[in-house]
Amino acid sequence: MESCNRIDYEIQDFVNHHYQIGQATIVCHGESTIQEQIEANNRFFITVLSKGKYLYTKSGFIDNLFIPKFNPSNALEKAEKHFSCRMAMAKGFLECARDSLSRGSYNITTFSLHQAVEQSCILLIKIHLDYRSEFHNLHRLLGLCRSFSDEPHLLLVGEKPSCRRLFDILMKSYGKTRYSLDFTVSQKEAEELLEKVSSFIEMVESMCRVKMDALAAMKTSE
Repeated sequence: MESCNRIDYEIQDFVNHHYQIGQATIVCHGESTIQEQIEANNRFFITVLSKGKYLYTKSGFIDNLFIPKFNPSNALEKAEKHFSCRMAMAKGFLECARDSLSRGSYNITTFSLHQAVEQSCILLIKIHLDYRSEFHNLHRLLGLCRSFSDEPHLLLVGEKPSCRRLFDILMKSYGKTRYSLDFTVSQKEAEELLEKVSSFIEMVESMCRVKMDALAAMKTSE
């Protein structure tokens, strides 16, 4: 497509409605973006276009596109830069959540935890896929993480109704803390979410370090 114009949300809604057996996460990009990212040696775009399943084309754009081999020489350096920035933000939001909890501001606690999870997911995706995600929806972010690991989704969302209810509160906090007068989070809910998100950030840090070790090994084996 020439321009996505944020139609990824519409496509995601369509997929969610018609495909309910598993989870499919949609990302949309125009031709110019794809070409720019390939020329920039982006691991995500090169990998998807060279190894992904090609299902449909209207224009034949992909057929005429030259896909170079990924060069891993700068992959570790890029990953370390993003790790330093995003992990600091995630931990900063976590500390804000702890401070808000101690002051009894449970809605703000939950909003800060949402921000911490969002930054953590963005980091996971960037380190593992070299993809810059630009959406805030935690369900979509965790869905994209599932392309390389189910563990983040299992920890935050889980299978139990009680776990899913907590995640729903976390999801709603992004908008409702700011705009809804009726949205409230109890002390118990805020405490449980804080504990869960703390564990999540520890998992993210560990997963990213393992992946960066793999990128380092890839660089030395050139």
